[in-house]
Amino acid sequence: MPPLLQLPPLAAPSASTPSATPSSSDPSSAEEAGEVLTMSCLGSLGQFGNQIFQYAFLKLFSELRGASIVCPDWIGRRAFALHDPLPPREPRLRLPFVADRVVLSHRGWRRWASEREPLASLLRANGGKALSGRALRRDFPQVSGDALSAEGARRLPRGSYDLCGWFQFHTSVWAAHTPRLRELFTPEPALRAALEALLLRLRRGGEGRTSRSPLAVLHLRVAQTRGGEARGEALHAGGGWVSEEWEDRYTFWCAPHEWFVRWVVAEAAAAAGGGLAVVICSDCPHAAEHIASRLPSACCQLRWEDVKGSAEWQAVWEAWRAVFDGHACEPLLRLFLDWWVMTQADRLAISNSTFSFTAAMLNAAGSQQRSVAERAPAFYRPVPEAGGLESFDPWDSKPLLTCAPEHAKALFGGAGSYS
Repeated sequence: MPPLLQLPPLAAPSASTPSATPSSSDPSSAEEAGEVLTMSCLGSLGQFGNQIFQYAFLKLFSELRGASIVCPDWIGRRAFALHDPLPPREPRLRLPFVADRVVLSHRGWRRWASEREPLASLLRANGGKALSGRALRRDFPQVSGDALSAEGARRLPRGSYDLCGWFQFHTSVWAAHTPRLRELFTPEPALRAALEALLLRLRRGGEGRTSRSPLAVLHLRVAQTRGGEARGEALHAGGGWVSEEWEDRYTFWCAPHEWFVRWVVAEAAAAAGGGLAVVICSDCPHAAEHIASRLPSACCQLRWEDVKGSAEWQAVWEAWRAVFDGHACEPLLRLFLDWWVMTQADRLAISNSTFSFTAAMLNAAGSQQRSVAERAPAFYRPVPEAGGLESFDPWDSKPLLTCAPEHAKALFGGAGSYS
């Protein structure tokens, strides 16, 4: 599996930045004022889409409890200008774990957490023997989706904790926090302005024919997936995560390309004479080329490569370098560009991936551009049981769908090919 994209180093804090306050470098000062929450797994347990869920839970849960937070470095810290206090490098901040219920079932996490409290004490009390899943669920402090309500957030006893997990609850429990989440995950102001100018330049391509066309974005997730099963997403070998113990069967699967072709053909037909501007976001050039070759004539494909030499692209690059203190890298920018353009789409077809699912959640254009009387929702996802893409509500859905063995066999013929 490919390694995680590595963040550039943080620049030394200056007196003008919020992170230079005493609590930014010394979490103990925050702890003296009350409850402190952190999430040491952020940046290690999952890639960007997972990190959106993780940070969102840390932030909302802390606000509901009136707690301070200490947050590890992650992409969003710079891209969204989130100036939370950083944990000290030495000594490490060690707080008792509170787990997302789902993570308790993973052998990799249990092995890693066995040397941390409270699991270390639970194991000692059990004579050093491994605990069953039932015992863990009974005795280990944990949170679920109801922790995102004012009442549910207070059920955990008062104290300072290290939250660990994915927090990918059914999004109906997140819906009440929609305005706050969109506020949190808005790009840094200068970066946002540059991104909007770049998208306008991109849409003026193709002899100007796409500037007023609906923007349809497709996300084709291919890496780290295979027919019916795949290894877990984004495990950092250097951070203590044991990748061979984190296999998630039937969760990381890739829908056949034909499903996306059928969808974009239908969307182009529905766009009438106005045409359709199409952006294909993929971690696999072959997959993107395959879809592009099947686009109907009413579609105009827009590619970042077509504007890479423009003044608008240079402005985005300079803004990106600025938020990363001059240590920016282009692969990280391209990843963020793909995610951000999905938040701007009028029509969005996602993969079974938190990367595009979180973009759908934070997309305001697609959710507002049709009245109730108009024909269809703006968001679509692959559904194995349906054999194609179906409409969904990003704020009332499961973030990931499983592909059961019988559907995997029908889709992929028991092989690892899905093209």
